[in-house]
Amino acid sequence: MIKKKVKRIKPITMAEVEAFLQIASVILKEFIQIMKQLPKVDKNGRSNSPFAEELYAKKEKAQRKLEECIEKLEEYRQWVEEQIKCCQRNLDAISAGKARLRTEGAITRFSAADAKLVAIYKRLVKLQDNIKALFEEIKKALSEAAKQQFSDNTPQMNSDFQLPSTQMNHSTLQLDPELQQLISMGPID
Repeated sequence: MIKKKVKRIKPITMAEVEAFLQIASVILKEFIQIMKQLPKVDKNGRSNSPFAEELYAKKEKAQRKLEECIEKLEEYRQWVEEQIKCCQRNLDAISAGKARLRTEGAITRFSAADAKLVAIYKRLVKLQDNIKALFEEIKKALSEAAKQQFSDNTPQMNSDFQLPSTQMNHSTLQLDPELQQLISMGPID
């Protein structure tokens, strides 16, 4: 499915990119946890685990989220690269302009602008490195996920699927009606 690129209403900010990197990291960690829980499945989609299909369906859902993260990371990577180039041009312009200044006040203002721009530049470079590192981690996780498939069919998740609980729930047990009546009466004094 080809997604149509939607024009953004609000411009991207560094804070937005930093927040997304945290969210994407959490999604990646959740995906890795799901991958660790997957039971072995033969080529026909059979497993000793009665929950195999549901677990693989959960993996597929988490994998789609991770693939969406890659798309967003690519958008942010491009933005960060553009901002780094813009910063570099501005730093070059400030440096060239500062050399021609003669008054102390103007030099001080240019130096302050230069320091702010250098701080922004360093923050952008760090963002670029973080995006690149997260992108590589996600690619590695997706590569591992490609090796673990349920079968040729897409696994289906049962809508009321839950992993077995260690606690017994009396309402789910199939009890003799008389025994169920006794249980519902509560404790005997």
